[in-house]
Amino acid sequence: MNSLDKNNSFNKSEKLSFSEKLAFGGGNIGATLVMQTISSFLMFFYTDVYKISAVAAGSLFLVARVLDSIVDFSMGYLVDKTKSRWGKFRPYVMFGCLPLCVLGVLCFTVPDFNDTGKLIYAYATYLLVMVLYSVVTIPCTAILPAITQDPDQRVKLNNYPQFLGMAALMFVVTFTMPLVEMLGGGNQGKGFFTTMVIYCSIALLLFIFWSMKVRERIVIESKEELILKEALPTLFKNKYLLLLVGTFVFYMSGFTIRNTIQMYYLIYSVKRPDLIPTVGLLSMLPLILTILLVPVLVGKIGKKNALMLGIAIVLLSNIGQYFVSFDNITMICVLTVTGGIGGGLFVPLVWGMLPDTVDYADWKFGKRTEGIISSTFIFAQKAASGLAGYIVGIVLVFVGYIPNAMQSAETMKGISFLYNIAGAILVGIALIFMLFYDLDAKKYNKIIEDLHNRIKKD
Repeated sequence: MNSLDKNNSFNKSEKLSFSEKLAFGGGNIGATLVMQTISSFLMFFYTDVYKISAVAAGSLFLVARVLDSIVDFSMGYLVDKTKSRWGKFRPYVMFGCLPLCVLGVLCFTVPDFNDTGKLIYAYATYLLVMVLYSVVTIPCTAILPAITQDPDQRVKLNNYPQFLGMAALMFVVTFTMPLVEMLGGGNQGKGFFTTMVIYCSIALLLFIFWSMKVRERIVIESKEELILKEALPTLFKNKYLLLLVGTFVFYMSGFTIRNTIQMYYLIYSVKRPDLIPTVGLLSMLPLILTILLVPVLVGKIGKKNALMLGIAIVLLSNIGQYFVSFDNITMICVLTVTGGIGGGLFVPLVWGMLPDTVDYADWKFGKRTEGIISSTFIFAQKAASGLAGYIVGIVLVFVGYIPNAMQSAETMKGISFLYNIAGAILVGIALIFMLFYDLDAKKYNKIIEDLHNRIKKD
């Protein structure tokens, strides 16, 4: 049985300092600068700059997910068993952030290799950066239940990484290509490399700030050793975790397909590459502003209903945009804004609901495994990225895409289908998963009450 340390549990009247909240959110800025640049631009970099085929790039993303299935759960288990003078979570961020940022830069480097050498280099750098991303971000995510057990504090605290992460994502999708063009001077290879050096340098400083300021308060006393073969089955018995992961995987797969193919859509279908920063801004700004309204909306209709509303808005806006002509820039922009509003509801809520599944597992099975549970979400995020990359690579070849060339009408329509309908299908599946999620405030409060009663008895 696991229980909370009575001497270290968080007092609800205690307030987290602004610097700690800022540091907690800053870690997500760092993670976003590395991962979302990779998610949004690496496919384009591989096909149009690095010059490997879309199928080869898509296959790389899929192969990486097989490795992740081992690495992520192993990392989660390792975090749950860690005891060090720096705490349970912090050492991985402290010592993993530098190699992560170095590998992030190497992913956008163009070495002078032949085709086989380039493919081997791509596999080596991408697989290693995914491993290091797990090493750093699983503890960053898993630490939330150890900072506070107050549900209201969790929601407020979780808004910092979500809001700041979305701000960083908006910056990435809006300004990356202008930076590439400006810093590269017409050489996209040089531009991507220099831009990534800047992003990863900022990320490194933010991870260091996170390591210095974020504290663990909810200390777990393990009365029996955590055994992997006993802990893993609890994941598959944790129905709320499974439903949340299913929702997250399919939504993020749709979201990542749209982000990945956006450049292709604007360059080759709409034929307005100048709109890349504008559409990036219009997709992310309403998302960020909507995040600020999430606590108010949750107070009125609850977390589940607010989350489902966000998914439904994204679904309808994606479908609607498919039927808009390529020259109707106004409607493209309007529907992009609408989708951003829906995303602003989804992102903070799905991450904010994850700690609830940690408490449910502790209550139901007597196993409190923040690391393993959080690793499922990191794996889900990367699985979504891999699935999206593979789908994009296969479909681009299927519709006849040719890099750096005029595309046929069928290819332009196929890119539009991938940008709008493929993502909508996956988002629709996410909505179905959430229909079965019934961990409401009443049930959750009863779980917390029972957990505290266990502490008193112990």
